[in-house]
Amino acid sequence: MSGHAPSASGGVFKLILLAMPLVAALMGLLEFLSDRPFSQFSNAWDHLAGWQGGILGIIIIIFAIVLMMALVVLFA
Repeated sequence: MSGHAPSASGGVFKLILLAMPLVAALMGLLEFLSDRPFSQFSNAWDHLAGWQGGILGIIIIIFAIVLMMALVVLFA
């Protein structure tokens, strides 16, 4: 053992690079489950009214937080 603490060099940028394959996998999963290309989701989001995008965005964030909390409870 070298006695050195692990380096935090790269910080947030390293996390972004590590998350990119997961993002690509989730996009592929969404395309597979819906049988639609991701560009259709992007176009549909762009055509929402501002308030609709805001409400839908909040719902998605709440769902993601609840899902992460459930996974922590299940696997912790």
